Amino acid sequence: MGLAFKMLSYNIARQSDFRARSGPGIVGRQKDFYLLEAIRRKPLPNACHTPAVAPKTADLPAAGHGQPRGNLYYMYGQARNEKIKHVTEQKVRTARPSRSSGKTLVEQVRDRLRAQIESGQYAPGSRLPSEAKMTEEFAVSRTVVREAVASLRYDGLVEPRQGAGVFVLDQRPELDLPFQNIDFVRISSMIEMLELRTAVEVEAAGLAALRRSPAQEELILQALAELRAKAASGEPTALADFELHLAIADATNNPRFRDFLSMIGASVIPRHALSDTKDAATAPYLQAIDAEHEAIVTAILDGNEDAARLAMRLHLKGAQSRYRNLLRKSAQ
Repeated sequence: MGLAFKMLSYNIARQSDFRARSGPGIVGRQKDFYLLEAIRRKPLPNACHTPAVAPKTADLPAAGHGQPRGNLYYMYGQARNEKIKHVTEQKVRTARPSRSSGKTLVEQVRDRLRAQIESGQYAPGSRLPSEAKMTEEFAVSRTVVREAVASLRYDGLVEPRQGAGVFVLDQRPELDLPFQNIDFVRISSMIEMLELRTAVEVEAAGLAALRRSPAQEELILQALAELRAKAASGEPTALADFELHLAIADATNNPRFRDFLSMIGASVIPRHALSDTKDAATAPYLQAIDAEHEAIVTAILDGNEDAARLAMRLHLKGAQSRYRNLLRKSAQ
């Protein structure tokens, strides 16, 4: 039960010894025993929010048995709070996603939200709980919740509305689309997708250098600045990285490039598998990626088609090389 419960047991035992020596009879000790049992057995229907409720006067030992009644009220409250804390910690451990599954916290929260939507818990048109409530429900940070919701938005399951919240969209009939059965945990799958991206995005960078508008240049610079801000603050950068590649695809003024990237999704951005942990890429890795992104953006803004293609090719080839090194290490 905790320290307060042990203190209460110790004090009641001392009172019982004192009354046994002074001859008050067994009635006081029985009341102490029943009070102790009431604290231990009292149910907690909602332990996270149940306040410490003082016992009824009839439950307390009568005054004059060596213990002021006010102290017993205090000790009861302390023991009650210890029990609440114990049950609350159990609930949090149960709610927090487990890392043993091999998925990041973002992926686990995303999958649980997806399951809730598909099961009908959140019907089309209904609003998802607020960020604060979801952080409490899943026992994760607001950043993890935002990344999970953004992933669902890319999948067409939810739609954020300014000032109103995030709403569930009508579910479209499932189609047998390509790139839906890719195992992103397998390094070989990531290498395959990077080879495909290289074939598409190298051309996209060249076209963006030729066709971009001033407004599209501004969006590319904004995406790069957002990516750098997240990296500097230690936040996950995979989705911000994906937004930069989407901005470059938009600058081609050919909507099929964005359609292709949206179809394969943000999961193809090399991040988690190249870091020491599942939540954040290492600093040297992020610095190298930032230099590669800067070279791509500079070439596009300069209108240098060949340099833009070369920079994008080096960027994606570098990602392939890093994954191949990981594949070799995993085989050792």
